[in-house]
Amino acid sequence: MTRFAFVLALPLAFAAGCKSKAAAPDESAAGANTAARATSAGARTSIASDDDYVAAGTAMLGKMTAVFKADATDCDKLADDLTKLMSDNDFAASQAYEKAHPDVKKKFDAATKPQATELEAAATPAMTACQNNKKVTDALGKLGGE
Repeated sequence: MTRFAFVLALPLAFAAGCKSKAAAPDESAAGANTAARATSAGARTSIASDDDYVAAGTAMLGKMTAVFKADATDCDKLADDLTKLMSDNDFAASQAYEKAHPDVKKKFDAATKPQATELEAAATPAMTACQNNKKVTDALGKLGGE
């Protein structure tokens, strides 16, 4: 059940900036692309403070928890919805912020213990049912930046 252990680490993946394979090596270009997407979608374009980072992370944990609760053991739907989370602008914004402020992870971990516990409870049935589903495995790999 290595994928199960991985999903329990999803809060840490967000705190680690959720570096995806799609991240551009030129951060100024990546930032510009993120800003353009975020502006057109009306979403977050940057994170300005540790508190903003924690708020964005808490919101992302809520989104992940909602996906696991809604999709339950429908593995294909779970994979699709987890993949959609990758397009959330909070991931790109968190990556840039954490690179500049590496100590924020400790604050995030302390502030989100209840949300991490809720995510674990919501993810357990899905990960038990979908642990061998390639689409879910691939989606989780993208979320964690594998």
